[in-house]
Amino acid sequence: MPDNTVPYNYFVLPIANLYYELGDKQKANEILSRLKKLTGDELAYYKTLGPSFKSAISNTVKRTSEIYKRIMYLDEMFKKRDAMGNATGPNQDLSNQDVQKAPVDSPAQMAGDQKQPTKTN
Repeated sequence: MPDNTVPYNYFVLPIANLYYELGDKQKANEILSRLKKLTGDELAYYKTLGPSFKSAISNTVKRTSEIYKRIMYLDEMFKKRDAMGNATGPNQDLSNQDVQKAPVDSPAQMAGDQKQPTKTN
């Protein structure tokens, strides 16, 4: 399924997972690589916008950052499974279980701000 026919977005992650589960690791990796590039390019574009735009698109940046983290996490899990030689099966659906555990940065970090929020007690 080429992304020029059906644009890749968050909803293709389960498709990549299914390809992996069915043993077509090459197709799964192609989908993840393309989605990683598209999402990374989108985040890079957001970082070029001025401060007045950052507040207007902060939710979009946050959502895109979370998607990127999930892509990276899923990609890493595929690599770990391959390295360990684990058998795959329906009880190891990464898109619905392990991906939910991916760490999420604060909204300020996701928006590309250099300042770290300070904690107050």
